[in-house]
Amino acid sequence: MLDLLLVAFALGLAGFAKGLVGLGLPPIAMGLLVLAMSPVQAAATMVVPALLTNLLQAMRGAWLRLLVTRLWFVLLLTGATTVVFAGALSSWADLAITILGILLVAYGAYSLRTPALTLSRNAEHWLGPLSGTATGLITAFTGVSSMPSVPFLQSIGLSRDAFIQAMGLSFTVSAVALIAALGLSGSFEGIRGLDIGIATLSAFIGMAAGARLRQGMDEALFRRIFLWGLIALGLYLLVR
Repeated sequence: MLDLLLVAFALGLAGFAKGLVGLGLPPIAMGLLVLAMSPVQAAATMVVPALLTNLLQAMRGAWLRLLVTRLWFVLLLTGATTVVFAGALSSWADLAITILGILLVAYGAYSLRTPALTLSRNAEHWLGPLSGTATGLITAFTGVSSMPSVPFLQSIGLSRDAFIQAMGLSFTVSAVALIAALGLSGSFEGIRGLDIGIATLSAFIGMAAGARLRQGMDEALFRRIFLWGLIALGLYLLVR
């Protein structure tokens, strides 16, 4: 019973963060679930609600075709690298999560003090594949797919809503790749369907609450909340 309550609380809180700023479900869910299970079990429990909430986020908006056309190669590299290196999740997770926490704090703090960086199309063409590959590696090692995909997507000149949709698209690809890798390694054995069902329902309830709170925010306020959210996630990973 306590395990189910933890799953519901972890995914509800993670879903709320995702609804509010467009990300945060995997790191928050992973950070709480590992209090009661191994990192691989935690990833197997949260990856289905992560996929479904990301898919909803990716489909909600008018920019899906344009984003796929613009980002398909970056997304392909993210997915392929995640599958190839996903075995590292149980081997190097602690070190990788520490590095990820440092990166999130550093990026959020830097961006709060400087104007938003905008890449030229030429820079996007060569930085995009690097971002996709690095995101796949970090997803494979930590189960978290927010770096460096989020800074990259934030720097290519998207509006707030297009940026939210682009993050959903990127995270969907990462979640599909992680599910494939976990399935191939047999990591879903022993994971109860009830846990996944409770996790999914809680994530959607939390996400709806967060999205409602986000409505009406202007671009500047959203950017500040988003960056403070990144810093909070990074500090959370380091403390964990």
